Amino acid sequence: MSQAPIVHTLMILFSLVNIALATAALAQTVPVGQSIAIRDFQGNVFDLADRSTQPFSPVQSLNFKPGEAAQIWVIEQNGTQFTIRNVISESILSTTATIAGTPSDRKSIQLVGGGANVAVPQWNISANGASFNIIDPLSQLAVTSWLATTSSIITPTTPLTLQLFDPKATQQIFTFVNV
Repeated sequence: MSQAPIVHTLMILFSLVNIALATAALAQTVPVGQSIAIRDFQGNVFDLADRSTQPFSPVQSLNFKPGEAAQIWVIEQNGTQFTIRNVISESILSTTATIAGTPSDRKSIQLVGGGANVAVPQWNISANGASFNIIDPLSQLAVTSWLATTSSIITPTTPLTLQLFDPKATQQIFTFVNV
């Protein structure tokens, strides 16, 4: 009995394992503890409106301004979930539903910065190719950036809301950029 088929099968399995390991090595990791900007499909980034430290301050998508603290976030890991905190005010990325105490009604709710006395929301952050989806674990709704429109007051800005999760929706895919 020839060992050639066994050797050939082992070589194929070895190749498949190497491919799987190489793919895993390419997978993005969440940059825990690093100062980052969270970039959307338009190249805009999460921005704490008016650099506010007050609860319910809107978090918007706005053009990137290097060094702008309202656009710098730090992700903290808690088990398999994450907290996203703004460096200027220690505001946490939250939703009006979380702050108002109605976490079951989160659809189409805008993202906001929460103050220190607000319950800390946790997020699921999952790799999507070279980018990420940010998902509310209670509702399974995803952070969504809307197409920017012009404004006579400030540069094009859009709200960030929670919508039904679609891993193919470009508005729900974000990259983390070291700043």
